[in-house]
Amino acid sequence: MANVELVRAIFKKVDTDGDGEVTVNELATVFAKYDTDGDGKVKKEEFVTSFVEKYPGVPKERAEKVFDKMDKAGKGEVTLVELEAVFKAMDTDGDGILKEEEFVTKWCEMMA
Repeated sequence: MANVELVRAIFKKVDTDGDGEVTVNELATVFAKYDTDGDGKVKKEEFVTSFVEKYPGVPKERAEKVFDKMDKAGKGEVTLVELEAVFKAMDTDGDGILKEEEFVTKWCEMMA
């Protein structure tokens, strides 16, 4: 699967109500699924393992790179606050909603 096709598939999973837009609440819902031990933080191992399982064919190194770009503090874990900051950075027009093209463009940059 090409990068753009993969990212569009990710967008569709994050867009839980299927309206073609992602809100911070939808992103938080997906975040909770990656928090496998329920401590309110997604650790690198949790993210990488879950991501590679959900998206077969994605190299572990690519999943690690995406995680590292979300982990602004470099602690090996991402909190909901950090995820919200990533959301804001991806929301290029500042309207509080991620449209598919915003998501695809920014996610591809994180995977590069």
